[in-house]
Amino acid sequence: MKFSFLLFFVVLVLVGQVAASNMLVYGYARVDGELAPVGAVVSAVVVDSVVGNCSVGEEGMFGVFVVADRLEHTPIEFYIGEVKAIQVVPFVLGGVMQIDLDFRSPVEETVMQTTTSTFFKPPAAAGRAVSVTVGDTAAYLMIVFVFLVVVYSIQDILK
Repeated sequence: MKFSFLLFFVVLVLVGQVAASNMLVYGYARVDGELAPVGAVVSAVVVDSVVGNCSVGEEGMFGVFVVADRLEHTPIEFYIGEVKAIQVVPFVLGGVMQIDLDFRSPVEETVMQTTTSTFFKPPAAAGRAVSVTVGDTAAYLMIVFVFLVVVYSIQDILK
């Protein structure tokens, strides 16, 4: 009699330990604002390991039984396929949590690269500004040339 009572107590403690290392998360799942389709698989992931999954039932309802041997308060992430839920839940030993999950499909971003030519920069005022960025001798020759053009232009205007 004492042996059967001891065996019953040991089994009861073991069942309690198994239940304490699990967590139940349930609620509604929405993908891009719409209830998740019936049959979609919601997966619970802890540190890159799937620790539970379930199929979505009627009207977007899900219930995932998370089985993990991780430390308490480790984040649980939820996925439907490759799409991650916005919400993250802490793992609570023996916990039961009701939460509605929102899954957002990734938005594809288009990136356009544009290049600006640095070879030619138009002057601020046409015919009035000169930008010289070459060697000293060429710069002096360019300045002399511009000076002569300005002088001859002024002479033509004065005539």
